[in-house]
Amino acid sequence: MQRIFGADSRHSADFSGIRYSLMVMTSSTPDSDFHEAYLHGLDTAKSILSSMIDKIRENDLDSDADSPTKVVGALEQVCLRFHMVARQLRVRHSNRTTLEIDDEYDVQDLLHALLKLNFDDVHRRQTPKKRRGICPSPHPECPQPLPGK
Repeated sequence: MQRIFGADSRHSADFSGIRYSLMVMTSSTPDSDFHEAYLHGLDTAKSILSSMIDKIRENDLDSDADSPTKVVGALEQVCLRFHMVARQLRVRHSNRTTLEIDDEYDVQDLLHALLKLNFDDVHRRQTPKKRRGICPSPHPECPQPLPGK
């Protein structure tokens, strides 16, 4: 419930506030009152849950946006359409300047922007940290060890 509606939602608060017992009782309170309070709590829960189910169906909130199948599908769509988007960027109205895709960094920039359409948690790749002046992998900006060293 909290994953779909959020922990601070009205739905979560309503459901948490359901009472299945009496608020006030005395030694002379009949057992039927306890049973009635319990049944009233169940009816309230049923109403709230029905409302939530309707809201979920109405807004298609039950689809798990982070399911592996949907994530892979979204990534596949971005990758399959990447070249089409890159070509489209070349054609601008009135010959306006555009993003030129000349190297891997331009590809990374465009891919980063396209991934943000479907995903909230997109980070730029961190460049390898130099260790004693040497990068852990071949990179044109990092000095590499001399052969035999």
